[in-house]
This record gives sequence, C-alpha cells and structure tokens, in this order.
Amino acid sequence: MHNGHWEAKEFEAAFASRLQTKHCQLVSSGTAALKAALAEAGIGAGDEVMMPTFTFLASFESRLMLGAIPVLVNIEDTLGLDPAEVESAITPNIKCIVPVHMSRSISHLAALKKQEMPTITFASRYTSSYWRCF
Repeated sequence: MHNGHWEAKEFEAAFASRLQTKHCQLVSSGTAALKAALAEAGIGAGDEVMMPTFTFLASFESRLMLGAIPVLVNIEDTLGLDPAEVESAITPNIKCIVPVHMSRSISHLAALKKQEMPTITFASRYTSSYWRCF
C-alpha cells in the first residue's frame, strides 16, 4: 500500500520502533485490531473474555465476532479494571483479560499481569504511552 508519502511496511516498522515492540500490524480500526489480537491468542466461540464495565463498543464487537462471551468486571476510581474484582471473577472459563484505557483512565497492568492468561490491552487512544510491567 502506498499513499504517496509512506509504504505500509515502513510505517509498521517505524511505529513498532516507536512503541519499543518487535511487530506492528496495520488494521482498519480498533475493532479489527482487537479481533486480530483475540484470534491470535486463541480466543474463539464459547470462550469468556473479561472486560471492564466502562468500555468502548469495539470491546464488545470484537469478542462477539469471534463468538466469545464478554464478562463484565467492575472498575475502580481510576476507571480501569479493579484488580480485586478481576481476581474474584476468575473462573476456568475465562480465557483472556482485556483492560480498556479510555478517557484518561489506565488499569493497573502489573496487577493484571499476575493472572496466568493472556492480557490484551485496548489502548487505541493512547498509542504513544506505555506502562512498565516489571
């Protein structure tokens, strides 16, 4: 793909470098990005995916397109997922946690990373920010 200013592969490489990650994949929307990330994590029909009650429509759409079941978890004062609520909502059917950062909220990712399952962060409005999880 070429728009007269940059090639898609060049942009992906530059953006991955900016985010200090190995890979970057251009997609058409936040919904498409979440769907791709969930599919890559092996999420499919009948799998339960944990998400905050304060979220964006794409959070629901991406899961429903894969046949997964959204499980809503309460938020804390920061508007991010409440780690204690996440802990109490874990069941064998939960296959993934998807914290959503919006309206200047940020979830406590270090606490969420303690769970032994994929954590896919939806932060499309915060693409130049990062959180240290160590």
